[in-house]
Amino acid sequence: MSDDHSMDTTETFDVERFRLTNENDQQWFYRKQFIEAFRSEYSEERLLCLAQCYANTKCLGCMYI
Repeated sequence: MSDDHSMDTTETFDVERFRLTNENDQQWFYRKQFIEAFRSEYSEERLLCLAQCYANTKCLGCMYI
């Protein structure tokens, strides 16, 4: 599902700016993968929220129902 305010893919994209200071390498790996894969599908705010949820499912075993 596309969002009306998706991130502009024509600009230089620096995914590293989204890394959190308290994030370990494994968590960043999953968040970074998600951000890179779906950056053109969602607004930045939504993308980062969903990326965090994805990393939580992979690293912490969280389930969202």
